[in-house]
Amino acid sequence: MISFSVLSTEEKNGTQIITSGFYDKGYRYNIQGWVYIHIEGKPYERGYQYGYLASAEITDMIKRWSDYTVGTKFLKLFSIKTPEQGWKIYRSMAMNIFLKQIPEEYIQEMKGIADGIRKQNGQIFGRNIEFEDIVTSQFVQEINYIFNNLRKRFHPIRGLSNG
Repeated sequence: MISFSVLSTEEKNGTQIITSGFYDKGYRYNIQGWVYIHIEGKPYERGYQYGYLASAEITDMIKRWSDYTVGTKFLKLFSIKTPEQGWKIYRSMAMNIFLKQIPEEYIQEMKGIADGIRKQNGQIFGRNIEFEDIVTSQFVQEINYIFNNLRKRFHPIRGLSNG
């Protein structure tokens, strides 16, 4: 996990503000447990700053989503036993279904996010975070929705009762 040293602490109106990381024009700070990230620039630059400054949180989120895939009822039908197997299926779906619908500006931003995380050595499953992982992380909820609808559609008893 990436940790930032506290660079400065100040108090405004009784609220403690902790500045904990900088990269180029971007920076992050904490106020009462909330993390705020400021980024500037063109799409790739914004993404890079965000990925660099939030690499620990993004990597953790991807790990949690991949753990969740193992419990997905629809994927259990295919004997998915590890988070890595589930994440590969989610990645494949995200790239095949959603990538072509993403505007170029967002693609550049997501490429920057992946590169910023890699600069901080962000990894999952013993490998570096990739652009495909960032795309997938944006569409996990939609993929779960698709799986839930497929599961309902293929239910054997419900299929018989509905004709």
